[in-house]
Amino acid sequence: MRIEYVNFALDKIVAAMSAMDSTERGAYISLLFYLYQNDGHCPYDLAKIRAICGCHRHFAKVWSKIEGKFSISAGVLRHKVVTKKLREIKRAAQVKHRAGVRGAKARWQPTNQTKQQ
Repeated sequence: MRIEYVNFALDKIVAAMSAMDSTERGAYISLLFYLYQNDGHCPYDLAKIRAICGCHRHFAKVWSKIEGKFSISAGVLRHKVVTKKLREIKRAAQVKHRAGVRGAKARWQPTNQTKQQ
């Protein structure tokens, strides 16, 4: 599923970035965007993460500062809030899909009253 819009909880993001410098903030936000676009997953490959962050010269310092904001499990980098938001977005899409299917059936399937006329 392609995500085109995300409603960020700004208070949480600002709090998470309060002690970061601009390079660390950019890397953190870049990783969040990547996770939203990739179903909440990023391979735990430091070369790939460095490329996503775009901070090649000072990556070790930047990564040491932001690494704790993410979880790493089975070789995959995740973020708790991104995972939660994506779950909510998927649930809402499923609800809308089901409602659309029901609406189409109601609109286009003949009813008993129509058959009798």
